[in-house]
Amino acid sequence: GYARCSHLTQELQSHLDALEAHGIPREKIFAEKVSTRVRVRPKFEAALEAARQIKAHAPHCRVIFTVYEMKRLGRDSAELTALADHLTAHGIALKMLAGPLTGIYDPTGTGRVLFAFFAAMAETERETIREATLEGLNAAARKGNHGGRPPVITDDMLHTVLRRRANG
Repeated sequence: GYARCSHLTQELQSHLDALEAHGIPREKIFAEKVSTRVRVRPKFEAALEAARQIKAHAPHCRVIFTVYEMKRLGRDSAELTALADHLTAHGIALKMLAGPLTGIYDPTGTGRVLFAFFAAMAETERETIREATLEGLNAAARKGNHGGRPPVITDDMLHTVLRRRANG
């Protein structure tokens, strides 16, 4: 199983609970808090490698890569489709516990078309959220609110430190 959320403040426990409730032992669940914008997701890669190794050691057994929902897997429809194709090529099934395509992904016929459609919808949703966030940040900046952490060192502190350094 694989569980991921984008930010440290987001809640991951419900995904872990859903995977465990589905019968996946805790030691077989790979979880991380990392944005899909980050190209390297170590736990995701480890989960894929574990699934490939299990399939290689037991080719006659059905191996299912389980995730809470589709959008936990990738950034865009091309990436999601490539991942689904990769799993299918290695004889690994993909199962989603929530979202519009709950159940095991069928890479043939209608299943493939529906997967591509919902992958595109997830990509569109992500872009809509991104645009709304940027609009909100721009509106706040126009009002003088620039967000982020406040400065740690003030101009007075910097002046004092530089003066003390110059005096040895």
